[in-house]
Amino acid sequence: MKRRIGSLIAKGKTKSFYASGEDGIVVCHQSDRLTIGDGERKWEIPGTGLSRTRLNVAVMKYLKSKGIRVAFIADCPGAPIFFAEALTMLPLEVVYRFEVAKGSSYLKRNPGVAPGTVFERPVIEFFYKDDAEHDPLVKFREDRGEFGVEFYLPKAPATEPYKVVPANKLFKDVDPRTLQNALLDIEVDADLVARFVKSLFAAVNINTPDGKFEYGINREGYLMLGDVFDQDSCRALQHGDIERSKQVLRDDPDISESSVASNYDVFATLIETVVA
Repeated sequence: MKRRIGSLIAKGKTKSFYASGEDGIVVCHQSDRLTIGDGERKWEIPGTGLSRTRLNVAVMKYLKSKGIRVAFIADCPGAPIFFAEALTMLPLEVVYRFEVAKGSSYLKRNPGVAPGTVFERPVIEFFYKDDAEHDPLVKFREDRGEFGVEFYLPKAPATEPYKVVPANKLFKDVDPRTLQNALLDIEVDADLVARFVKSLFAAVNINTPDGKFEYGINREGYLMLGDVFDQDSCRALQHGDIERSKQVLRDDPDISESSVASNYDVFATLIETVVA
């Protein structure tokens, strides 16, 4: 069956998902829109959607070659779209951290850690995607075979949870047994993915102090890396001081749109040369 862009399934701030005409496969379209601060600041910068797609495709191909389960299936060269396996997404932002940046909320959660601290292996944290809860830090715990989710304030010492919710009530769209297996596996998988990404970027002298992933469950019940990993998903410093990610918009609000577009294109091209 020939794949195509069909009806809209879901739409976010910067990307949309469509039916593909093939059961179990969706089309992801990445727009030229860039946002910061939960969409409070917005830009429409031509070419960035394609550059983000190119970087995501390169990263996902690399991870797939390393044995990581990824939803990505195929790209469409020259277009800001790619095909992926349909997933039931977990409402979690999975953050990896190799270094602690000055001003990071990690310092507020861990007051004994100094800015600039470098970790030999990535620290993995989970944040529940809920604007009403302000995306709290969450931790998983098992008690007599039952999984619970502990909620912590994201900008305060993570000592005592302010509430605990049964996992099967929080993730209602996932079979309880499948969910339990996913929560047991996700931290190990994220650790491995983060180290693969760090190694890939290091090949072109780019350091990634931190970044984020999203995961979902496929129809067979397997945990898979989903959504996208692009210039908006991480910090990326080339040669120690040239920022190649969306962080440039935070660091320099007056940066020209052409400079942002060029930066995104360079980042994608560099990684493509490694993966090709």
